[in-house]
Amino acid sequence: MITIISSCSFLFDQNISNPEATNDHYQEIFFNENEYIGWWIHGEYQNIFLDENTLEEWSIHFINEEEEEIKDLYLSICEMEYFPLETKMVGYFKNDTEENDKTLLVVDFQILYIQGCEQDEE
Repeated sequence: MITIISSCSFLFDQNISNPEATNDHYQEIFFNENEYIGWWIHGEYQNIFLDENTLEEWSIHFINEEEEEIKDLYLSICEMEYFPLETKMVGYFKNDTEENDKTLLVVDFQILYIQGCEQDEE
């Protein structure tokens, strides 16, 4: 029992000495993965997602992809920056309470529609 209490005390001391654990730098992460449908917009090395249901705009970060590869993918499809690409994003939110910013951390995504790639129905 003394060992458990001692280890808890050690963890508490570690949090106090760690500036990342203070309220000034506190970041809350919600690990509930959800699906969001809307528009991915890339421009000037920034990725933004506009949610179809709420029309909220969030920064997005692709946690399983390289930044340069994501940029190249977007530009190869849209052929220019700031062109909305309809997508389904699967991920969870990270809130930065200091900057009052909400970021969607994308675990997986699917491109739903590419303008000009419609199939003729006969």
